[in-house]
Amino acid sequence: MQVPVDDSLVWAGNTADVRGLAIGTDGLVVLHEDNVEGVSPDGRSLWTAQLPAAPVRWGIALTSKQCVATLSDGHVVCLGAAEE
Repeated sequence: MQVPVDDSLVWAGNTADVRGLAIGTDGLVVLHEDNVEGVSPDGRSLWTAQLPAAPVRWGIALTSKQCVATLSDGHVVCLGAAEE
């Protein structure tokens, strides 16, 4: 069996603080120890948002337009694009 070595393998090595992730149609949303990050299919960071408290493990969900994260202090935050 041959294991592919590409940029996604490099990205996976930098994920020690990942608490969860959700797969969207145009990339991933990654839940870290203190923030949420949007990642493109090729591994580029598209955006980050600080969280007011640490998230619970796998406490992330996507709707059609928002990202919802559950925090360890009991709060739930909803992130979405700014309205025009």
